[in-house]
Amino acid sequence: DLMSKVVEINGVKVLAAKLDASNIKAMRELMDDIRSKMPSGVACIAAPVDEGKVSMILYVSKDLHGRFTAPALIKEVAAPIAGSGGGRPDQAQAGGTNPAGIDEAMDVLRRLGNKKSGRGNFLEKGGAPPCFPFPFPKPAGTACAPLFPAKAFGPIESLLTLSM
Repeated sequence: DLMSKVVEINGVKVLAAKLDASNIKAMRELMDDIRSKMPSGVACIAAPVDEGKVSMILYVSKDLHGRFTAPALIKEVAAPIAGSGGGRPDQAQAGGTNPAGIDEAMDVLRRLGNKKSGRGNFLEKGGAPPCFPFPFPKPAGTACAPLFPAKAFGPIESLLTLSM
């Protein structure tokens, strides 16, 4: 059973699984089933589809959106599959060209939960809230954890990120 692979990292349920699904439709149906069984947590499923391609779906429950969102997480998790993607705060999808990287991608999600920094890790209660979307006005003396490096934005957005 897929739900037996759920682990808890810093109080957040995390499911990271490699599948044998043959198409994205089957993966979406499976993710809908996972979402119904896991009302709070993060789930990521990935599978090789077609020759040399990978599909990935990542879910973040609504109660965790104050700490992170699916599009922000999938950018890092999809890197080992040479992938990119995006989506809504609760669910994001990515495609990649490196099926051999699926296991590493699942490890990236698990490691993100354990990664320590001066701001805490992204799953840690009390970890700094994300700066994006930009909170205006930002209370003096508060810290935030940027979800994207300033160089990923154009000059105006970079200026806004640096001025916060």
